[in-house]
Amino acid sequence: MDKRSERLEVLRTLMVIFAPVGLIILIASRYPSMIERRVEARASEQAVRPQPPLVESTLEVIMPDGKRMSEDEARSFRRF
Repeated sequence: MDKRSERLEVLRTLMVIFAPVGLIILIASRYPSMIERRVEARASEQAVRPQPPLVESTLEVIMPDGKRMSEDEARSFRRF
């Protein structure tokens, strides 16, 4: 065999190996990945599920001496 036919044979072999793999990758790229599916599912679930109402809460600080302070009082109270 001459060098040209050897090169063609190598090229044919590579095409036989990589063409089906490339075709599979091309077909698979058209379908959403598992991560994309999860994101879409969460987005649609969030759109359907109503947001819970906001609940107001208060923070109370209990000092070591037993005195109770509201959040605003505790912020203004600074001990250095």
